[in-house]
Amino acid sequence: MASEKLADPTSQYPKPPFKEQSQPWPGLASKMDPRPDHGEKTYKGSGRLQGRKALIKAALPHLKPGAVIIGTASEQAYDPSPDLYDYAQTKAATMNYVKSLAKQLGPKGIRVNGVAPGPIWTPLQVSGGATMEKLKKFGGQTPLGRPGQPAELASIYVQLAASDASYANGNIYGAAGGSGQP
Repeated sequence: MASEKLADPTSQYPKPPFKEQSQPWPGLASKMDPRPDHGEKTYKGSGRLQGRKALIKAALPHLKPGAVIIGTASEQAYDPSPDLYDYAQTKAATMNYVKSLAKQLGPKGIRVNGVAPGPIWTPLQVSGGATMEKLKKFGGQTPLGRPGQPAELASIYVQLAASDASYANGNIYGAAGGSGQP
């Protein structure tokens, strides 16, 4: 088995300062500079979810023991920015939904967990999620000195969905570049 080459996470992806840019809601990743990495070319699957299916957030009657529900919260649920009040409230509600639903469905053998990303480079940022001043420095305040990329979250979702995470239930997993949330 060949060992994987180590990559320095502080220089693996673009760092601020970023160019001023704005898009109408909901924004397109293809028009962002730099473009977010959604993993189309960089993410390599492990096969751990082979044979599994994804059903969509009205699926409960179809779920069987061993099924998994994964919600997406945000660091905003823990440490809201003053200009993202409505977004922070929905992400806090998602966090509570994950924890409550895990207690309700755990006895039925259905696990519920969540992921709380920190600053991730997505179209949300250029379509109103960040002021122009905040956009230029986006993610620079993290210990890694840059925002995360969507592709960097994929393995967290895979781990939570995989059968070998069978004891993970009611947890929120953070990915915030070392900024301590959650």
